[in-house]
Amino acid sequence: MTAVRTLLIIFIFSASSTLTLAKTSFSDEIVTSDQKLSLCSTAKIKAYSMIHVGYSALYMENCENRNQAFLDRNKFVSFHYDRAIPKRAFIKSTLKTLKKNLSTEEMQKWQAEIEDFNSNYEDVAKGDQYDICYITGEGLKLYLNDKLIASNNSDEFASLYFKVWFGEEPFNDSLKNQLLSTNKLSQKT
Repeated sequence: MTAVRTLLIIFIFSASSTLTLAKTSFSDEIVTSDQKLSLCSTAKIKAYSMIHVGYSALYMENCENRNQAFLDRNKFVSFHYDRAIPKRAFIKSTLKTLKKNLSTEEMQKWQAEIEDFNSNYEDVAKGDQYDICYITGEGLKLYLNDKLIASNNSDEFASLYFKVWFGEEPFNDSLKNQLLSTNKLSQKT
């Protein structure tokens, strides 16, 4: 298996009391753009179904709707990494996953904006955190360690982009299933 392929597989998109997972803490709720979002679920991020990469959390206004997380609903997904991952792994994996989930017409329509958005990814080191947020009317925002690094104001683009994690063929089925469950990890794993 080539080094690039290995890196692609390793890629996972990736206020009050806190939930602690190993050294990672997720707040029970967050406020973004004046929207209060609640912690709905957490998930282990694994590559090859066995290599620990980190943890993820899904926040929404109404956790009852988390099975429709890829639709036009306010949401915030946080990815805490326990391993270094290069920028190119995020870019290639995102593009590959979107090609599986979008029609040919959608890919053609959004190709330039996808590439523009993806070009903002950066290498992550152990302990880094990516957050991706969608708020209706504001579009999609990507943060690295709380610093805004990419945005797109289109609600349609945001809905399509979340298919990386919540589409019919997400990057990682296990991650999708955990985030759409009622699971909140509460102990060291």
